[in-house]
Amino acid sequence: LADVSSKVSGKVSKIFVEEGQEVKAGQLLMKLDDSQYKINLEQAQAALHVAQANYQKLPDDVKSAGAAVEKSAAGLTAAQASLKSTQVALNDAIRQLDKNQELYTSGAISEEALNTYKSNLEKAQSNYDAAAANVEASQAGLNAAQITVGSLNNSTAAVYMAQVEQAQAAYNSAKLAEDNTSIYAEFSGNVLRIPV
Repeated sequence: LADVSSKVSGKVSKIFVEEGQEVKAGQLLMKLDDSQYKINLEQAQAALHVAQANYQKLPDDVKSAGAAVEKSAAGLTAAQASLKSTQVALNDAIRQLDKNQELYTSGAISEEALNTYKSNLEKAQSNYDAAAANVEASQAGLNAAQITVGSLNNSTAAVYMAQVEQAQAAYNSAKLAEDNTSIYAEFSGNVLRIPV
């Protein structure tokens, strides 16, 4: 004499045996309403697909972040070249003003001409300052892009993998619960009573 019970709770939807009937081990005895268990399984399966998709797109994210690093590095190189160019122009403007300051002092050029050289120096200094700021911004952009790549390579991969494992465990649990809505005979014998 043995009691057979369900591993999950639920309302009996169908009974496949009658009292007094002989059953064999593994024979389906009854089925519980599995509608909520199926919904839970579908939700768990969807969550697993999302987690797997996030993990699978990680290489694309890393590739995209790597391209951002390359673009930032190229931008930094261009900004540094521009800074060198504006440095040459600034040095030239300083030389021109110094030379023409002496000519003005000796009366060889007018004050208006000297003011033109002063204006040229101010423009060159402004261009240099802007180029220096651009180098600084480009360096900051490169640093940020490199941090993103490092983050994606290290922690993000671990997080995505943990999410896949968590979703897989939830799916396995939901599948087991759904499977347990079918109640089978654990051994051969006769059904004495069906307490439903």
